[in-house]
Amino acid sequence: MFRQIRMHPFDAEYQRIYWRDNPHSELVIFRLTTVTYGTAPAPFIANRVLKQLARDEGTNFPLAVLEDDVYVDDLLFGAEDIILLRQTRDQLIQLLMAGGFRPRKWASNDFRLLTDIPDSDHGLATDQQLRENSTLAVLGITWSPASDSLKVNTRIVLVAKFIKRSFPSM
Repeated sequence: MFRQIRMHPFDAEYQRIYWRDNPHSELVIFRLTTVTYGTAPAPFIANRVLKQLARDEGTNFPLAVLEDDVYVDDLLFGAEDIILLRQTRDQLIQLLMAGGFRPRKWASNDFRLLTDIPDSDHGLATDQQLRENSTLAVLGITWSPASDSLKVNTRIVLVAKFIKRSFPSM
């Protein structure tokens, strides 16, 4: 998603890559014109662009859930029935495409929602029923579409002896 967001030319001047194939060749300077993944402001810029897209184009797609249901580059939404779910999905796709974004890695606990999405855009295979152990990482936690459950992995730290200095580091 980050590579689909263009930077203002003024800001792109500060995203340069200096390159040469070997120590004797001429130095080549590249300028990155899109948001660079891994930089500190990238998640904020991505969210801000999506919010602006929702404000600019959202009235044309009233079911699109782009304004409130996005966390970095994950989007989660649901509906009462499959018809409303498909309408929401279709409007969301149209809204994202209006901004130049192609949504990918679709997953659902109802395979009917994925049947008309290209296989290359799936987070899970659709030619088979979801297995109980099929999981996806969503919002930093694990989602099992088959059971429609969220799981949190935690790490328990065992300390041999509690002392004043070890307590704050837990």
